Amino acid sequence: LGSLVSDYNLISGNPGIQYFEGEEGIIRVVFDSLSSKTEIYQYIDNEAANKYFPEINKEYVRVRKEKGIKKKMITIDGEYIRKNAGKYDKEFTDIHLIDGKKYPFATAMSIYDNKISYITLKEDKKIGFIIDDADIAKMHRTLFEYMWENTKSLYGNNEGVKAEPYAASL
Repeated sequence: LGSLVSDYNLISGNPGIQYFEGEEGIIRVVFDSLSSKTEIYQYIDNEAANKYFPEINKEYVRVRKEKGIKKKMITIDGEYIRKNAGKYDKEFTDIHLIDGKKYPFATAMSIYDNKISYITLKEDKKIGFIIDDADIAKMHRTLFEYMWENTKSLYGNNEGVKAEPYAASL
């Protein structure tokens, strides 16, 4: 029923909104971005994602690389991302860091095509939703690009970036 309402809303010019629950719902939301024709922008706490959904994340990364879909990711700075930085293929995933103590988040948000998706990153609260609307996606894309310009690269390649880059040696 939710999908039918969402399809109707898209036809009538209203944002399409789909809501999902449980692990299967998380999978549907996460894998929806694999149809993207554009680069994916994402805010995520990698440590939480790999703690609660390690197999989903592993398969998602494999398929995304197979399809050649690039991603810009703003993630929580900390020991976890610095220790695992070498696992990310720089050709497909560019990473900037944000202070998780100052700006914590327990969800992942992805922006792609005309969509924005959210999933919770908690064991006891597995929900996700997708908003399909060009104007809402454009606003989120613009905000992401602003954040991207004002955050530090994990790899230290911050040409033109206002924030000071982290040292390239991790």
